[in-house]
Amino acid sequence: MEIEPNGDFTYKVDASGFRPEELTVEVQGNEVVISGEHREKNQGESVHRQFVRRVYIPEGIKKESVKCDMDNNGRLCVSAKQNVEGKRTIPIDFKPVNTATITTGGQQTTQTK
Repeated sequence: MEIEPNGDFTYKVDASGFRPEELTVEVQGNEVVISGEHREKNQGESVHRQFVRRVYIPEGIKKESVKCDMDNNGRLCVSAKQNVEGKRTIPIDFKPVNTATITTGGQQTTQTK
């Protein structure tokens, strides 16, 4: 597992011997679960391979951004983006205050309502 300089998460698995349709990648809670199952039958011989890898997703990584790529050599790369909150401007609501001026005996007073 690697955390890239930009904060993104990357995990690489050697899945040679497996076709993409024989692999499953799921997000379960705070983990990425990678599993594969391969069955092959040839003249009087059969092969059955399977594996499961569980990788903890580091804090600060967006689980919804998990994606996978597989190259021609069977190298599976699971990656996800850092959960970065961009700059956000907070609007300021203006609420005028109601005031009233009261004159009593020649004196003026202002009251806020």
